Amino acid sequence: LKTRGLYCFEADFIPQRAFNYNMFLENDWIGLCSMIERTRPMPQHKVDLFHIFCQNMDLWYLSHSREQQTMVIDSLFREALLHDGPATETFLRRCSLHFPDPTSSYYLLALTASAELSLLMSHVCKEINLAFPNTLAIIYQESICVLINDTKNQGDACLRELIPLLDRNHYFGGYSTLFTGPDDLLRHFREASYATDRLTALRLQDASGSVQKPLLGFDHCALTYAIEEIRANMPVGLIHPAVLKLAEYDKQHNTAFTETLHMYLKKERSQSKTAAALNLHRNTLTYRLHRIRELLPADLEDDDVRLHLLLSFRFL
Repeated sequence: LKTRGLYCFEADFIPQRAFNYNMFLENDWIGLCSMIERTRPMPQHKVDLFHIFCQNMDLWYLSHSREQQTMVIDSLFREALLHDGPATETFLRRCSLHFPDPTSSYYLLALTASAELSLLMSHVCKEINLAFPNTLAIIYQESICVLINDTKNQGDACLRELIPLLDRNHYFGGYSTLFTGPDDLLRHFREASYATDRLTALRLQDASGSVQKPLLGFDHCALTYAIEEIRANMPVGLIHPAVLKLAEYDKQHNTAFTETLHMYLKKERSQSKTAAALNLHRNTLTYRLHRIRELLPADLEDDDVRLHLLLSFRFL
């Protein structure tokens, strides 16, 4: 595979010879052209024509070296998205050549669009790569996966540069938390994909069309993700018994103590904000809180208890 130029390959176990020509890109073997000798000897003019064809292929690769390099890094990028943990040294080396400042931070995006616009995926992918030298965009699992190198350490300001392009093509999606080095990409892709799913759901639920933002960060829905994961894999009862006791009391006595406690904790125990949110008179709220403390087998002065109670409401 290190042989350059035209060479003939024959072996005792193969009935016909082959004329081969290896293709290289920056000293990396990328494939070969091969012509099988059906009648021996092969006429010289056919060998010459084959050699000319191979040389033209070489010229094509040279003139499209940037595109070929992109094909290589695209393939390595897809491979990195398949596995947890560190990326390969080859991929990291390619990133160091591809990105303007490979030592700075990164975002990973998962972009999507409505079904009728999915045919634009290849076009949008190419447009991103051409317009932004600090990105690497590929089509992956029916979405556009984009690795953004935050070259100027601007945080999500580098994401905002993408928004006009996304709006123009009616694409939207989610992005991961900021991370250092193009490593552990599968985890960050899961973050971006979850944020994309959340934004898709919000847009579907929004009949008025007020949800127009094209990007949603995982940090904005990380708590929802954590609660969904806990709820789906909850081996034991994590609901605080005080919440269950209060709910049962409400059911038997037609009261609203559970809702009152929930809002009181959400408003960080501010009576004025809680009363305004529930549209209650301050005296009514004071009475309810007094009764809740009488009924509740929990210490509201303990911050761990308050967190457990709040999470219990979210679980329910």
